[in-house]
Amino acid sequence: MPVPWWGVWGRCCAPKDSTRRTSRRGAANARKGVLSALTPQKRGRTVSAQHPLRAENETLRKENARLSTRLKQAELIIDVQKKVSEILGIPLATPEEGGRI
Repeated sequence: MPVPWWGVWGRCCAPKDSTRRTSRRGAANARKGVLSALTPQKRGRTVSAQHPLRAENETLRKENARLSTRLKQAELIIDVQKKVSEILGIPLATPEEGGRI
């Protein structure tokens, strides 16, 4: 066996074959995902699983907000129509006459 570049003195300090073998095994296991349980975990709050009704709740909230905006716009338009009818002297239909309030 030839003497490596570090000579006789370096034999005690040279990397061992078994160390190389285990590091190769470790790399192979890491590629396969065997050591995934040994990886450090994230710190902080854990993300909880989504509740099944959370998505429906969010869509209903958005729809409620959209409809509230449309209601405000409709009420504003009705108020303007009432004022215009007063200015022009056009009588409004009452509920007894078959009109809307």
